[in-house]
Amino acid sequence: MKKIILSVLIPFFILTGCSNYTELNNLSIVNEIGIEKRNNLYHVTISVVDTNNYENDDFYNKYIYEAEGINLTEAFNNLYLYLDKEIYISHLETLLLSNTLNHTDLDHINEYFNNVKNNRNSFIVVYTDSNIKEILSSKTNINSLIETNSQNYSLVYPLTYENYLKILYQKKYSFIPTIRYTDKKITVVGYSYFYKNKHINLLSQEENFSYNIINNHINTMNLSIHKNDYFISSLDTNLQINNDTTNIHITSYIYSEEKNYIDKYNIYIKNIIDHFINKYSYYSQYKIHIYSKGENYEK
Repeated sequence: MKKIILSVLIPFFILTGCSNYTELNNLSIVNEIGIEKRNNLYHVTISVVDTNNYENDDFYNKYIYEAEGINLTEAFNNLYLYLDKEIYISHLETLLLSNTLNHTDLDHINEYFNNVKNNRNSFIVVYTDSNIKEILSSKTNINSLIETNSQNYSLVYPLTYENYLKILYQKKYSFIPTIRYTDKKITVVGYSYFYKNKHINLLSQEENFSYNIINNHINTMNLSIHKNDYFISSLDTNLQINNDTTNIHITSYIYSEEKNYIDKYNIYIKNIIDHFINKYSYYSQYKIHIYSKGENYEK
């Protein structure tokens, strides 16, 4: 968070001197925005950074504000009237979308953010079926949570708004990281699949795994196959496009205490990716080639 605050402060000081500190105090620096639909109104919840009281990237004070409107412009205007400060979202970190939004609402949200001045599309997009105010009021940093889990076994990686739009407009689909708030705790539950901005389903763990293999994200992880545990120390996926066919070449190095684990692992991976390709038909031209090696270990 210090990096964010400094990136806001430095341009102000360089451009016109220290007097701009007063101008900074007239800004509401927003790091998280949550959007949902209530009674046909857009309900916007924002997290505003307390620039006067912060310690480091993990510990900082924030304030939560809410407003409604028939569209996002009206909702943000109502927030401005309530705060009496300019709402500054150029350093937005997270856009949280509620399951109360339909495809028309998501189209409206995209149009709004595409037209915001000085908007940077590097913030991540997250989907949830939980209470947005409870999520934003928690002390958990959503971005850090997803990034931390991505290095473990949750199989979910951050999706920037820029990449979300690129895939959506080119291919009409998107896979959005999804979180849930239960027992006063935020958990990462996987990817939600959208087609033409319409929510279709939450991916299973096997579908999450398949999606990440195809998109070449996984390096190290634990995997359980039929109650047998595998540790994958490296997993590399290369895509080769030949005419109308895309070949998926998968190379992995794994450890297991089970005998004949490589053949079982390869069969399992091929089966779950075949299932994924068949279910999500735009991958229908993909052909899978798997090469694995590894060694046994004893507990």
